[in-house]
Amino acid sequence: MRAYGLSLLAAVVALTTGCDSPAPPKLTGAVYATLPVYSPAKVSERSGFETESGEGLLWTLTTSDPFEKVRDHYAKRVPAGSEYDDGANDPNRKTWEYKLPEMAEGERVQLTVKRVASGTEIALSEVVKPGKRPGGL
Repeated sequence: MRAYGLSLLAAVVALTTGCDSPAPPKLTGAVYATLPVYSPAKVSERSGFETESGEGLLWTLTTSDPFEKVRDHYAKRVPAGSEYDDGANDPNRKTWEYKLPEMAEGERVQLTVKRVASGTEIALSEVVKPGKRPGGL
């Protein structure tokens, strides 16, 4: 009986070890499940918009993690060559724009990481073809 209890304890420890990062927040309304969400950020705002090429949703996420950590996290995960230069040359902000492999022509992801007083703000937008988003904007 004692051996069983120790085995159960070992199994619980093995399952929970290394689980130091919470699950990423859910992006309500997202069409693509592979959008890059930084964990442990939290969604603070969501808004819809329209463009010439489609319908967009913008999620604003916040984390107390330092800007450099979040920026470096994304720099390792976004496609090479996807840096977006808006001409601002701001050392406290980094933007990428790219198309996920499963996206249709004209659809895109834009991701901006910005230093704020409380840590880092992440603006993540997804633009999809009109009518593709269930329930619309």
